[in-house]
Amino acid sequence: MISQDSAALLQAVHTTAEMGKNTLGELLSRSEDPAFSDRIRKQQQTYEQAAAEARTRLLQGGVTPEKKPLSNAMAAMGLRMNTLLDNSSSHMAQMMIEGSTMGIVELQQQLNSHPRAEGEARRLAEKLLAFEEKSVEELKRCL
Repeated sequence: MISQDSAALLQAVHTTAEMGKNTLGELLSRSEDPAFSDRIRKQQQTYEQAAAEARTRLLQGGVTPEKKPLSNAMAAMGLRMNTLLDNSSSHMAQMMIEGSTMGIVELQQQLNSHPRAEGEARRLAEKLLAFEEKSVEELKRCL
């Protein structure tokens, strides 16, 4: 069994990574730039790995990972509408920066709110947070 703080932090990692993975799948289907599509795929793989690791840790701790199908569906619909008139790499990079920024805020809030989270949960959250911050910096070059 894992502590409440660890479970909450792992849940935040899982939710953030799943949202990133799913939204990037939507963007990938709209990207017409092969180099930018490769960037999306690489970022999506990192989200997949983080989600899988958080899911495994939660299940090992006896906690069922939450699923948020409505949030994912609404995000997908928003992305479809947002790329309808502009599916340029620059516009998609802006959208990815906005999504990563939301992830940064959520993860930092969860880290601050759960100071007693055990090492592995904290490590995974900090790793995803660092990835989100690095992604924002790299995506700025695509604007």
